[in-house]
Amino acid sequence: MSAGTVTNCVFTDCLGYNANRGGGVYATGGTVVDCLFDGCGATAYNTAATGSGTVLYLFGPSTVADRCRIVNSHTLPKPGYYIHANAPVVVEDRATLRNTVIANSVMEGCGGIVAWSGTKVENCTVYMNSSTNQPGCAAGIAISNATAKVVNTIVYGNSTKGAAAEIGGVAGFADCFDHCLIGVDPQ
Repeated sequence: MSAGTVTNCVFTDCLGYNANRGGGVYATGGTVVDCLFDGCGATAYNTAATGSGTVLYLFGPSTVADRCRIVNSHTLPKPGYYIHANAPVVVEDRATLRNTVIANSVMEGCGGIVAWSGTKVENCTVYMNSSTNQPGCAAGIAISNATAKVVNTIVYGNSTKGAAAEIGGVAGFADCFDHCLIGVDPQ
């Protein structure tokens, strides 16, 4: 989608092939509001599928997702194949993700969100996600460019194999977080 609004929709068991961006919604403009993404994911059919945003891919300064729930996301690599640099949600090129929950994902890349250059992640909750197979990917939020901003966001209960469980990323990634609760159950 390059413009318009997707609102009050339920996406169930959507599957992007070859880890294509946005197995649920691929947005290069417009707004995604009050949507539920449940059980969506991606699969790989070549030896090195490199994708991002298996469920929700947001790109560009006029692209916003607000008040969504993204739960039970997954990757399904074919035996002998892998998916790298993946997450249920990727926010790129000044797009905004706000008031959204990302939970219970089992991914072969990053488990929750990957935030790229100039993006904003605001008032989100990222919990109980896991990264099963890719060292270097955070299971909560991975910062891929130090100009990303994460504000008033809760990140906890995420787990991974061989990498930062809650947050991680490029040099200086810790400076991207402002007024966030990381690694602590808010209750």
